[in-house]
Amino acid sequence: VFVVFVVFVVQLRASAWYLTNVTRRSFPREAGPNGIGAWNDVIAILMGVGVISSALVLVIHGEAFRGQHILTRISFVIVFAFVSFVLWEVLRRSQPEEDSETALLKARRQHVQAKLTLVGQSLPKATHLVSSHEEEEQSRYVSTGQWRRLRPMNRSHEDWNKVDTPDNAAELELPEPARVDDPSDMIP
Repeated sequence: VFVVFVVFVVQLRASAWYLTNVTRRSFPREAGPNGIGAWNDVIAILMGVGVISSALVLVIHGEAFRGQHILTRISFVIVFAFVSFVLWEVLRRSQPEEDSETALLKARRQHVQAKLTLVGQSLPKATHLVSSHEEEEQSRYVSTGQWRRLRPMNRSHEDWNKVDTPDNAAELELPEPARVDDPSDMIP
């Protein structure tokens, strides 16, 4: 029992590390313009195959068709499939394609995307390239929690030096970094 427990704990921690460090969620834009809607055709085909296979199961194993001619069985499969597809289409047409909440969410998303695009186009471009020394320095600030010392990448040295003076540092209202007492709490 102890060995199984150890294997379980190791597997749990290894899976947590794997999910947080190796695997990544795909970027939603890579799914194409239709997103998951491209699978609707596949689902429709699978539903059609399901209807026909249900009719075939009834004809082959049903008591009502035992000893009947092959023409009767084929006719039933065709009628069953036809009635199922007609009912399917009637139900599909009686329900709206999308409800008002979905339309509202789509409109909100388009509005936010348009606003973000405008804001992104109006931002100033970075005036310098970051050297490897600066990257190491910034990385050290992040790892030690020295958030006030981080320099934004889109400001020039002169602009940042104006902000990062000891006189101005107290005026900046930056949130304190989150404290984690036990790092194992972060791992599911």
